[in-house]
Amino acid sequence: MHLVSLAFADVEWQTQAIDSLKRRQTAFIERVMPKFNTIFDSQDSVLNPLFITWTLDSHEYAEQVFDMLHQVGIHTRLGEGWIRVALPAMEEIPVLDKALIQLLRGAGGQNQGSNAGMTRGELA
Repeated sequence: MHLVSLAFADVEWQTQAIDSLKRRQTAFIERVMPKFNTIFDSQDSVLNPLFITWTLDSHEYAEQVFDMLHQVGIHTRLGEGWIRVALPAMEEIPVLDKALIQLLRGAGGQNQGSNAGMTRGELA
């Protein structure tokens, strides 16, 4: 509890953390989000400072995409017809971007899966 009190009192740290989140979110939106929109075949998303949630056409398709992403080491959270992606650290964005590009090259559409040459866990 003491650390929480210190964090609330540290206005400089809070400002730096908020600025970092904004930079990460901007990079995610510009570089990565369009690829997720294509993979999910959906732009129906809700943006939060820490994660992005996409609503997909069906729970079955959400499960299929969830499995496909996990095959290339992209770990997401699956809900009833939705998938949530945590906002990655800045140094993880290029790796995530590369994995999504490989997945898009290998999948080619919503009904096909692919390993895309990466092993599970490369994007922890």
